[in-house]
Amino acid sequence: MRVVLDTQVWVRGALSKDPDAIGSVILRAARAGVFDCVGSVALVDEIARILEASHVAPKTTRDDAVAALQLAIALMQLVEIEGIVLGIEDPHDNHVLEAALVGKTELIVTHDGDFHDKLPAKVRDMLKCAGISVVLDSEFCGQLRAEPLMINVEVDRIAALPYLTLTQQNDHDDKWTARFVGLQTRKSKGEIETVDLAGEGDTPDAAAANLYDAWLTWIREQLENGVRIFPPKVHV
Repeated sequence: MRVVLDTQVWVRGALSKDPDAIGSVILRAARAGVFDCVGSVALVDEIARILEASHVAPKTTRDDAVAALQLAIALMQLVEIEGIVLGIEDPHDNHVLEAALVGKTELIVTHDGDFHDKLPAKVRDMLKCAGISVVLDSEFCGQLRAEPLMINVEVDRIAALPYLTLTQQNDHDDKWTARFVGLQTRKSKGEIETVDLAGEGDTPDAAAANLYDAWLTWIREQLENGVRIFPPKVHV
């Protein structure tokens, strides 16, 4: 089964600390391969923007934000969309719908109870012709809980945060360097390349913040160029 999860489902699930929460159950099922997640670079970009938004950032640590974004990148099967204007009230829903249509999915899972009703009639007809249904995350979660596969599933958590190191450049310099180690990419010819990202700052927090910004930029560039990204896996 191929599914598009909207941005709120991704963010709520990835940031939740409750394993029985709706979003947690949905993403756990995705990790276990119960369904395939379909998305686009635009969806990943929107997830990043929400994680950086003022109403989310104060409640979220930088590590949690990195973890949430990396999880989406690791689980999503990206499809190429063209940004077709479908005449939707909320333009941010446009890429969700287009990814569902291009990715030949069966479901759009949303946290917005009015999502379907807000769609223009022509868009609802397009979804119907394509065999795509819109369901609430709570309804989808209920379906997943009924699946025998979900009863005792145990999977590795995808490490959203590669090894993070913080070092002072020298004893006489206040500059700090933050570095991610452990990311790998697969190039078009199949070669695996290990990536070493770094950020500098006058304090450890400033260095980590600059590293995070560089990491987001790098992720977006890789996705736009069609490069596959492999986060390391750890047991938790």
